[in-house]
Amino acid sequence: MNLPHLSVVNIDLPFQIPQLVHPCMIHMVIALPILIVLLEFVNIIAKKKSLGVLSFFFIVILGALVFFAYLSGSADASLASKTLDAQSRLLLDAHREIAVYLLYGSTILLLLKILSIIARGPVTRVVFLLFLLLFTATMLNNAKKGKTLVYEYGVNVKKRDIPIKAKEKREDTTIPKKSEKSDTPVSKEHTIGNGNIEKEKNVSLPTGDMNVSEEGNTSA
Repeated sequence: MNLPHLSVVNIDLPFQIPQLVHPCMIHMVIALPILIVLLEFVNIIAKKKSLGVLSFFFIVILGALVFFAYLSGSADASLASKTLDAQSRLLLDAHREIAVYLLYGSTILLLLKILSIIARGPVTRVVFLLFLLLFTATMLNNAKKGKTLVYEYGVNVKKRDIPIKAKEKREDTTIPKKSEKSDTPVSKEHTIGNGNIEKEKNVSLPTGDMNVSEEGNTSA
């Protein structure tokens, strides 16, 4: 499903957006909508004004963070534009397109929250909660696309070629085991009276036959 293309008005900022900041701040942008959803559903049962105020405060912060996340993401995209192949470029364009929707969606979310506070009706409350769930699901879906760009396509990440055989070699390397004692009977040699050498083998005898004479044959 192709979404309608939305554009963002270019704003000349008095400062330059640093590159490679987007991965650092995006985690808070992903976590805030989930936290707001939890607060709103807890507040359905608790009905505490303080929870509503806290949720409104988080939505305001979310709107600001989404705006700066979009700016930092655009700076990172310009940095990686020369190293992308066709497939990763398509995924990056989809990631950027959804980010624009999230940018406008954060503003709509704030307006719906204000409307639900003023109207205090069940209809506006339900509309706000449904839009909040849609916004959060879209945010998580776009975060998955960003994860794919970084971890599978290596966008703005230095790739390291690690041979697969090296891992197999580490797995095959084991500590040599100590050689087990052989069960083969070891022969013993002892000298009898006439100087001849007689060999005896270690033979396991029953317990009852242990009274064996130890005297050797000294007669010729």
